[in-house]
Amino acid sequence: MYQAEYRLVLLIADDGAGLKFEQNDAPTSLGIRDMRERVKLLRGDFYIGKRKDVGTMVAVELPII
Repeated sequence: MYQAEYRLVLLIADDGAGLKFEQNDAPTSLGIRDMRERVKLLRGDFYIGKRKDVGTMVAVELPII
């Protein structure tokens, strides 16, 4: 976690063993959907994607007020 120009940034990466990337936007992916909604309520940005080598990267950017 770090601060960049009045924004707080949280990065989380894993080896991909527990998440199938195709399921990120599935209606049953409540945890990811809930994270996205909470970040939006805080006027932030939520990103999820594949890492270059293997695994998943989640990034959350929130404004510092």
